[in-house]
Amino acid sequence: MLHFKLRYGLNKSGVLVLPGTQSFNESSQCPSCRTDLTSAYEDIRAPYFSHVKNPDCSIESAEYETAKLLIKEAITNNGLDLRTILLKTCCYHCRDMYYAELPPGTFISGIENMTIEGHEFDYIAYKKDNIAYLAIKIIRPHHLHHAERRNIYASWIELNPNDVINAAYDWNPTNSNLKPKYCESCKDVWNIVNNSRGQLHFYSPENASTYLGIMTHYIATTETCFSCHEETPVYWWKGVPFCETKPPEPRPTTIKFRYSKRYGGSYWGNTCVNCGALQGDNFLYILDKAPFKKLPLTDKAKGSAEPKEFEEHNSILDMFKFIGQ
Repeated sequence: MLHFKLRYGLNKSGVLVLPGTQSFNESSQCPSCRTDLTSAYEDIRAPYFSHVKNPDCSIESAEYETAKLLIKEAITNNGLDLRTILLKTCCYHCRDMYYAELPPGTFISGIENMTIEGHEFDYIAYKKDNIAYLAIKIIRPHHLHHAERRNIYASWIELNPNDVINAAYDWNPTNSNLKPKYCESCKDVWNIVNNSRGQLHFYSPENASTYLGIMTHYIATTETCFSCHEETPVYWWKGVPFCETKPPEPRPTTIKFRYSKRYGGSYWGNTCVNCGALQGDNFLYILDKAPFKKLPLTDKAKGSAEPKEFEEHNSILDMFKFIGQ
């Protein structure tokens, strides 16, 4: 008789249980079709439930129902201040992936099988004051992602059922539409930028527009000035490198129109907030380790200085001075 393996079953109370955790006379059932399961072992360290194959159930449907129950359990335990949930997301500033913490008590309740603007979700998690915080969709195998969900006002994620079964408290979406989140490193950057001499709070990303899915207007980070060796905020905006047209207003006070011997003319560039030295565009936008390397550049980036042109310099400091001239 043909069987397939399951990692979870249901006890008589409808609670998910692992194989080997029930007493001898207690039965476990399939989370999808409620067929009785039997515990089995290929290795004493890796027990599993054995499910007899039948036309009314499949491993895909069983794992889908299991994942739904695990998400419900995770949200419930989070609401009871028992567990932290980790949500993998993209930092809205540096564009790197990181795990954002949803600490115990983030959620207070949830509703199963709810429709938002014509789109069905498996679970809607609520925060305090009954605010709908996150819509969750468990993606069945072979189903396509639904990019049109991006038009929904609510934040939502799609999760693979197998990922949920492997780690019910570490959510790694296959697709998502989330409000801007920032990694701890970028939060530190914004504290420095917003407190820098002459810089204003509206350069934080919360008030930025978007271009090609990437935050625009001004994106900030911090760098060590090649001249005075102090930390200074530096910025990207649409039009770099070697921007000869006036950048958009309101503009950070450290972006100034300055002459560059290396460039052979003047352009709008970043200057050090401490000593006023021009921070060269090659170093900020073009070279391999440039802090804004991931962001779009104009055609002026083509033909700019390549790293090999700096091989004649004997130290990193010399290279920084060469770029910043």
